[in-house]
Amino acid sequence: MPVLLQTTLLLICSNVFMTFAWYAQLGTGWATVRGSAAGTT
Repeated sequence: MPVLLQTTLLLICSNVFMTFAWYAQLGTGWATVRGSAAGTT
């Protein structure tokens, strides 16, 4: 796998994981996570 592709995939996975970790820490519901992913609040 090319290094650039591997780096990009790792960054995307890290961002997704950190987003869910952040919302879990805040204690907000699943609807807020979906709304943020869709660009709405």
